Amino acid sequence: MHRHLSLLVAALWAAASFTATGQIVVNEWMAQNDSSVADPADGSLDDWFELFNAGNAAVDLSGYTLSDDPVDSVKYALPTGTVLAAEDHLLIWAGEEVDQGPLHAGFNLSALGNSIFLYPPEGSVVNSVTFGQQAPDLSEGRWKDGEPAPFYPLGAFTPDAPNVFAVPNTPPAVSNLVGLSVTEGQAFSLAIPASDPDAPPQSLSYFLAVGGPLGLTLDLVSGQLDWTPTEADGPGVYPVTVFVSDDHNTPATILAMFDITVTESNISPTVVFIATQMVDEGSVFSLTPTATDPDFPTQTGDWSSLAYRASSWFSVAASSERAQAWS
Repeated sequence: MHRHLSLLVAALWAAASFTATGQIVVNEWMAQNDSSVADPADGSLDDWFELFNAGNAAVDLSGYTLSDDPVDSVKYALPTGTVLAAEDHLLIWAGEEVDQGPLHAGFNLSALGNSIFLYPPEGSVVNSVTFGQQAPDLSEGRWKDGEPAPFYPLGAFTPDAPNVFAVPNTPPAVSNLVGLSVTEGQAFSLAIPASDPDAPPQSLSYFLAVGGPLGLTLDLVSGQLDWTPTEADGPGVYPVTVFVSDDHNTPATILAMFDITVTESNISPTVVFIATQMVDEGSVFSLTPTATDPDFPTQTGDWSSLAYRASSWFSVAASSERAQAWS
């Protein structure tokens, strides 16, 4: 018996244990099977199609019906105990030979174009597909499994297995990345400008090569780069390499290589607080102030400005950082 079928006892348990959260779709079909796949029941080259559970829970399909005619919804009823696990496939032969056992529908498919309808035991259509003229030994269906229309010629037929989109794969494309800069201490963000030129378009994933600046992060799904360079990072030029891959059966990868320039920000020096100073008239006043520079590398400064206050003159020696005053 097919691996998707269960004994009646299992079916009764399934009715209580399996939920209807699955999304059952007609996933792949071949309407002109001239030499590709033989029905093991009798060796004939019957038409076939598969169902796919795109949901996250098993679904009991007991009593569900299939048809190629919207007026007659009960051309074929799935056997009691037919349970389709999450992300699993179910192959059904369409050769009008129901006497050959389970999973043999009472209708065939037209190579000139046809429809397939799936109905629950009670209610309206759960899922349907309509397709045009079919080529010999070429299946058609969804890419990827469970995805909505449009449908595609799949090139490689995979009954009862994940769909394969067997066409030449073009690597992703990345726009030129130049002139990227950020000031130290400021946030830098960039969405890698990548796209997939194939049809149907494929999903992309992103990987950061080793050797990039410390603290740089990359979202593997969205391609979003984020970095806040520290005071120690500027000024400098930092090379970055990102691998961009598609999710074809044979993935293609391209390298996005670019530089991020970190510019220096100049932060004002900080002078250590000086309390009120007192000096007797006629006496020489001397003070060595203390200041720090928060920049990296540390910058040199001078104390060459003159300050005037009341009737006193202050001279500041730039080299000694020593202030002297007299009255």
